[in-house]
Amino acid sequence: MNISEFANEYYADVVKATRGTGIFPEVALSQMYLESGKGQSNLSKKFNNFFGVKCGSWSGKCVTLDTSEAGIPYKIPQKFRVYDSPYKSIRNYVEVLLAPRYANALKQTTPIAQITEIKKSGYATDPSYVSKIQPLITSFQTQIIALNSKKSSIGRVISLSSIGIGLMAILFYFYKKSRK
Repeated sequence: MNISEFANEYYADVVKATRGTGIFPEVALSQMYLESGKGQSNLSKKFNNFFGVKCGSWSGKCVTLDTSEAGIPYKIPQKFRVYDSPYKSIRNYVEVLLAPRYANALKQTTPIAQITEIKKSGYATDPSYVSKIQPLITSFQTQIIALNSKKSSIGRVISLSSIGIGLMAILFYFYKKSRK
């Protein structure tokens, strides 16, 4: 799945889940895209786990799969969380980042500063994590602008259509009145 398709599919859920939390939607989308192998990993497609979140003390449903750390496959099976929907995976990701250990990350004023702090706080084991996420953040920022622009254009078209319909009704009224 390319970045545009991914943004179209998951942006609304990400905005809904991150609203009011201090998490930049482009950071969430970028992590989601990277961690899920562009939305194509077995874990994301079959189990709606887009962030590679392991079970730990989770009391919900889990699945055992071989894991990889920093891109190197290990033959060590790990238990991963299973979610009913992508939205629930995103919500759980938000809950993880709302933990005290990520408090400094949520105070950051730019997406790049935020992802850097998320990494520093122990989110990922890959030493190149931030450099992999940075170009994704830029790409998702572009997609978000396009999606928001498209949404506001549709709103303008609907508004203009409503005005046009209203004007037509007024003209029709006066036309009918003049014919009497």
